[in-house]
Amino acid sequence: MQLAICTLAINGLLQSYIRAPPPRMMGAAQQREEAERKERLQQLFGKDFKDDVAKELARVKGVRQPEAPEAPPDWMVDPREGPKLDASDLEFGAKRMTLWLEDGGVNMEKILLVQAGERRLAVVTSRDVAAGETLFEVPDSLLLSADAAFAHPDVGRALRDMAAKQRVTTAGFETFAIATVLAVERVRRAAVKGVLKRQDDGILGVATGGASSVLPKWEVKDRGSAISNNAFNPFIASLEWPEEDECLVDSNEKAEAVRQGSQLIAKLIEPTSRTAWMKATQRQGLAQATSDEDCECTAMQALVLTMSTQLDPPPPLGQPNGMLGWGGKAREGPALCPLANLVIPPADVTEEATKAGTLDGLYNAQLGRPTTGSVDSAIRCVAALPLPAGTVILSDVPGATPTPAMVEVAAAARSSAALPAPGDRVRVMQGELDGKFGVVITLRPADKKLIVRLDGAEKKLAVLPPRAVEVAAAEQIKFDGKRRNVM
Repeated sequence: MQLAICTLAINGLLQSYIRAPPPRMMGAAQQREEAERKERLQQLFGKDFKDDVAKELARVKGVRQPEAPEAPPDWMVDPREGPKLDASDLEFGAKRMTLWLEDGGVNMEKILLVQAGERRLAVVTSRDVAAGETLFEVPDSLLLSADAAFAHPDVGRALRDMAAKQRVTTAGFETFAIATVLAVERVRRAAVKGVLKRQDDGILGVATGGASSVLPKWEVKDRGSAISNNAFNPFIASLEWPEEDECLVDSNEKAEAVRQGSQLIAKLIEPTSRTAWMKATQRQGLAQATSDEDCECTAMQALVLTMSTQLDPPPPLGQPNGMLGWGGKAREGPALCPLANLVIPPADVTEEATKAGTLDGLYNAQLGRPTTGSVDSAIRCVAALPLPAGTVILSDVPGATPTPAMVEVAAAARSSAALPAPGDRVRVMQGELDGKFGVVITLRPADKKLIVRLDGAEKKLAVLPPRAVEVAAAEQIKFDGKRRNVM
């Protein structure tokens, strides 16, 4: 019965379709009338007017091909396809750190990262470098500061809440925040205690004749360490971490503060540590192992390492008494600066050089905030002496007084340089007018001093010795929105 009803309904639809008149084609006159009608309607309702056909076509959405995802940076390691390397391997760490720096915008053409000892990397020149030449610059985006700590996916929210409660973010709390990031990235190694594995696959061997069972043999299986792909992990892994059992503080004055701070950091990083070693042992056909990561010891190591490695905002290069600050928009507080931590010798090295009387010949580079060129860089390293290829780059802390050897080389360079000619644009390098720009008017024959007309509304004249000025580079002659010199 139902089949007969469906058949009749289909036949009725076919008959109505057959009897329907075919669509009528419009003649030329009708097409003109229709076009004039649409034009009048568009004039009446605006250019956005759409007829029935345009409305129907507007409903159709164009098919867009999906955009291919951006390839991950070269320093990232795929745990499924990447090399089976230990995260503590310095050779692998140097290569990964180099790729990370290049991806962050650091020019590595003049320097190389090499292994220098069991737990330390060093920066060496890749080619001959002249005195005064820039060795490297670090952008502010690579600074591990409190801002980077507040943005960390694991501990950032807790640190932001703590900062909000104390209202004023002090330098001590910023150090604590940076140390927390170091500690949480450290426990991502998924360090687990050695797993015992039976060599006979769990089947007890049988002695000759089947009289007695043979005890199974066991071996310790090394599970290695995991490698994190978080933003600052290559830098954190390259730091000179203490030995695993070094959880003591040398200074009695800071011992109590470090102990209290490490206990709080340990509570913040414990969930990440537990998650890491659980993932390292699951789906391996073995029982869940226990963590070999002492969170409180790692927190203490991270806090001591941060206190000894962090840098305060540096002064401008060549101006030890200049305004302190990082070059870009980074927070004006302490931070860990990549590469800078490697070119500044450890305290024990400088102490030995001081006792041996060789401290003057130890440093061959200077650190400071850029004053020309890319002024948004956090820090710049400049060769203070001519450096042949393969020289280890060493520098004192930013803003330190140049050594006599550096002063001698700088004086020789100034004496060999040609005097600025009339019409040259110069920058004052010494005295109260330090940082001012002007144009050389003439050279006084009596004392060989320059008469310079300084910039500004007053156009003052200044008499300066040639050693007090330098010819301004093209990038120095710029102005910002406030109409003052950008240096």
